[in-house]
Amino acid sequence: CEYEQAEAYVLQSIALAREQQSSGLVAWGLLSLGRLELYDGEYQQADQHLAESLALFQSEGEDIGMASAFLYQGITACHQGNYERAGTLLARCRPALEAAGDTIALARILHGLGTAARHKKELQTARSHFAEMLKLAGVDSVLTVHNHSYSVQTMFSQVFGGQFYNLIPYEIYVDYLRH
Repeated sequence: CEYEQAEAYVLQSIALAREQQSSGLVAWGLLSLGRLELYDGEYQQADQHLAESLALFQSEGEDIGMASAFLYQGITACHQGNYERAGTLLARCRPALEAAGDTIALARILHGLGTAARHKKELQTARSHFAEMLKLAGVDSVLTVHNHSYSVQTMFSQVFGGQFYNLIPYEIYVDYLRH
């Protein structure tokens, strides 16, 4: 019920924007509609409306709008299992949203890039994106209690400025095995 009500409001706002011949407002309305459809699992419709919003943002030269459309197209592509396309779209929107200081959007980008890389079996790249996302979220240091590979330890140490601690409780393991 809430989805239908939200969709009705967005469609009404798009109709009003079209009456006013405001392509910028139409673009933002289509972006909102695409986001609603994305979160409702209507991926083909979402992709279509996001593509329409992107075209309008491009004609208006609206950088943040274009970046937002790329972001949600990338997330949609991830949900559809098209990880190659997702990675391309998310990488494309990152500079504009990073420059704008939109940390929430940047976290979504990093999560999407990490997810896409993981599904493409690019595990080191995926870990790097997830580590960046943790850092962006305000995590100052990381403590793990299992053995990570040297490359993962190095990456976390770099991202967190040396504030990565990998505890290896081998004495506990040895004691467990002895008894």
